[in-house]
Amino acid sequence: STLASRLQEELAEVTGSQGRGIKQAPFRVLVGAAMPAVLIEVAFISNAEEEKMLASDAYQNKVVAALVKGVARYQQQRRQRAGVPQPEPGRP
Repeated sequence: STLASRLQEELAEVTGSQGRGIKQAPFRVLVGAAMPAVLIEVAFISNAEEEKMLASDAYQNKVVAALVKGVARYQQQRRQRAGVPQPEPGRP
């Protein structure tokens, strides 16, 4: 849930979307994952306006940047809670 929250916050910031909340369910693609796992719906191709956004390189780049930032925030928070020193800039 923490990872999903970070991702949703970052996506909301760059896309302006409200989000539909975080839900937990045994999604087939996530069952059995032995790690944090999130299924993200960015937009719907059944919505003509959203389909156009999905086809845009600029929108795709915004979404990817938000997801990367969200994962990085999640990792940083986990490290802080565990008392692990932060890595040097440019290193994972």
